[in-house]
Amino acid sequence: MKKSLVLVASLISMICTGQNIANNSSFEEGMNGWDQNIDVNSGAKAKFIVTNSGHTDSSALQANVEGLGQNAWDIMLMQNLNTVKDKYYELTLHAKAATVGSKMRLQFQNTTYTSKDVELTTEWAEYNFAIVAKENNLQFVIQFFEKGTFDVDNINIVQKEKPAKALLENGGFEAGIEAWNEYIDGGSTAEANFDIVNVGHTGSKALQANVKELGKNPWDIAMIQQLGTVKGELYELKLHAKANTAGKKMRLQFQNTTYTSQDLELTTDWAEYTFTTVAKEDDLQIAVQFFEKGTFTVDDFKIIKKDISSLPLIQNGGFEKGDAGWINTKDNGANAIFSYSEDNPREGKKSLLCLVLVNGKNPWDVQSIASFPTERYKKYRLTFYAKSNTAGTKLKAQIQKTTYTPKDFTLTTDWQKYEFTFSAKENDMQMAFHYLETGLYYIDDVKMEKLSKSKKKKKKKKKNK
Repeated sequence: MKKSLVLVASLISMICTGQNIANNSSFEEGMNGWDQNIDVNSGAKAKFIVTNSGHTDSSALQANVEGLGQNAWDIMLMQNLNTVKDKYYELTLHAKAATVGSKMRLQFQNTTYTSKDVELTTEWAEYNFAIVAKENNLQFVIQFFEKGTFDVDNINIVQKEKPAKALLENGGFEAGIEAWNEYIDGGSTAEANFDIVNVGHTGSKALQANVKELGKNPWDIAMIQQLGTVKGELYELKLHAKANTAGKKMRLQFQNTTYTSQDLELTTDWAEYTFTTVAKEDDLQIAVQFFEKGTFTVDDFKIIKKDISSLPLIQNGGFEKGDAGWINTKDNGANAIFSYSEDNPREGKKSLLCLVLVNGKNPWDVQSIASFPTERYKKYRLTFYAKSNTAGTKLKAQIQKTTYTPKDFTLTTDWQKYEFTFSAKENDMQMAFHYLETGLYYIDDVKMEKLSKSKKKKKKKKKNK
């Protein structure tokens, strides 16, 4: 009896993972199972019909888009699906357009959104899109955000076993834009084109983004790839990039329902850039966002999983990334200016500079705060370098959450190393610098380490003579 139950369960699993979950996928039953949205209030004008010129069978869907709405989603074809959260699905469909280069968007949505834009030709061609479902009961949507005539057929959405893959694929663009998705928001003013050029940093090719007009948002022009990240793991992204004008910026972002980003300031020569992050979710995307006009060339993308124990407890302790990881506050009438000075830093290129003009009512009214992971009752050591424009200026370092462990330091006009050893009274605390006097403070090279227990020597018992 048990063997029969196992066999039945295996058969059900095989059926579920091999079955097309899209109803009326070739439109042989007209529009049955499909809903349409044409937002006339937004100016959209379009018509969906079923024609007798399918790719394989006798029928196919045809979208005739005569007028665009204000948003990319104002003209849509959609169907509700019985997806299961965290399961892997592969979509294939055939499509063509009346004009070469016309684009449409494939999207899975509910309260989350995962999309891919496809560029069509005038001949039937197969297009693919694989996702890990972020929710149960997703909706599959095709958005039409360009004028023209579009034909769609053979929509297959099948649950499969998720294939093992590299963290990041085609990082050198030797296979064109394979594994990457172009994103240019057709509902905004964004105008750009992505090209594969024969001026790679290491290999023969690289990606070039030519940004002609900006969108309303930094993310309106982007190149995106789905990754196989795992929540809580540490990843290091490396790439080479350059721009046609020195000082041009682009943004690297790990995203899903959360967002972690870093802006890069480029030169006109190839240079290597690094971005390290702890994944906040499984299956993040890496997005390269272009939010300035100009020409950008990128190559050699690599993502490496690293030992999370190598991550410093206090992030950006050298202030090389400005205020990333830090919160600077001034309250109760206090007035202070925070900046990141390249004038004689202790290490690296920058240090934190705080100019206190007016003190507040309390010692903590001007402060810089960084959160870090602690374990209750464990011992830690804080070290940092500091100086002031006036010898004898007082600075307080404090470990805080709902409890407080402070220590005051007296600064000199030269860089000096200071230490503070303490036992954490709570999990996941903050480290704060309180600027106690008016004047100019410099801080750099802030580090926190967890101390290992030292073995106590056993006292030898005296023998009675």
